[in-house]
Amino acid sequence: MRKSILILIALVFFAFSSKAQSASVSPSRLYFDVSPGSYKSQKLRVMNNGTKTQTFTVNFANFSTPGRNGKTLIDTVENVHGMADWLTASPSFFEVAPGELKEIEILLASNVGDAIANCAAYLDIVNMKTGEKTVVKNRGFTILPGGEREVPFFLPKDLPKGNYNILGVIDYGSETDVAAYELDIKIE
Repeated sequence: MRKSILILIALVFFAFSSKAQSASVSPSRLYFDVSPGSYKSQKLRVMNNGTKTQTFTVNFANFSTPGRNGKTLIDTVENVHGMADWLTASPSFFEVAPGELKEIEILLASNVGDAIANCAAYLDIVNMKTGEKTVVKNRGFTILPGGEREVPFFLPKDLPKGNYNILGVIDYGSETDVAAYELDIKIE
């Protein structure tokens, strides 16, 4: 069964006040691990650090990573893989007095979305003469459903001369599948 994972980075709060105030929101991201058709709720805490009562409204927006370099943008058009339509806040409009901490329930219900993949990328480099193996790990990354990602791999600068078998792997969390490419090279 596929699971839907949501990284909630587009939870937006607006304070309706003419003067600048201070508020904090935690956590800054909510992660949902929910089977399609199921629901889960999490708490969000809003603290008024200012000297006047502040009014907030909660809005949700989808995000995307257009292109292949993983830059995140807030979507202004319909996102078929987005989860914003499946989220609700209770309450969605509220006031917080100075020094007060308010808990808000964020609910993800009846979702049917695909999963965000958390990926690990690495190279297995094998010296074909000696059998010595070197593993080069890249930084982990995420990719949205239907997205593409460009993953640069670099060989170690101190790799001795010789013939090598190189296997580039992207593990995207499947129990049975990985994306991989094999290459034989000669370093002179």
